[in-house]
Amino acid sequence: MSRYWLLLGAWASAVFASADDTHTVTVTVSPDLYVSFEERQVPDACHTSPGSCEVNGTPRIGAISAPPDSYLSRISLRYKDRTYLLDSGHMYNPQLAGRAVPARPEGWVHASCMDAENCVVRVVLGDAGDTYVAEWYVLDGKSLRTLLSPSEDLINLFMKDIRPPVYE
Repeated sequence: MSRYWLLLGAWASAVFASADDTHTVTVTVSPDLYVSFEERQVPDACHTSPGSCEVNGTPRIGAISAPPDSYLSRISLRYKDRTYLLDSGHMYNPQLAGRAVPARPEGWVHASCMDAENCVVRVVLGDAGDTYVAEWYVLDGKSLRTLLSPSEDLINLFMKDIRPPVYE
């Protein structure tokens, strides 16, 4: 089985696109493995009526002190000929628009696949006080977000080494 490990660096590149307050970042992990993020701006009405920005009354991860400015509208993982949509719900202020490669070369995203139906993605998003981490697994071809947290302990763990443990 082949493995692809990412720590943004010499092998990674990002593409930034902007249209109608949307920013897209695509991280090339290898010729066969890509992670794409789409960030959209929150409508101005959210700043005048913050309660209308809550999703089903759920607290906003990554927007603790104020209404969010943006949110992740789509995250996808592409490995060879397979594309998986990853849950992007409740992920606010990811701060993708200002990222450049290699900004934080060893730490904001990791992706690896054991094969076409089994992968893992980890990210550190946000900035300063609104930082959060997320993790997804693709198991037998189905994606599942296993973690979304603003916990300082988890952020420190991901910042130290974003790669998940490998059990042989």
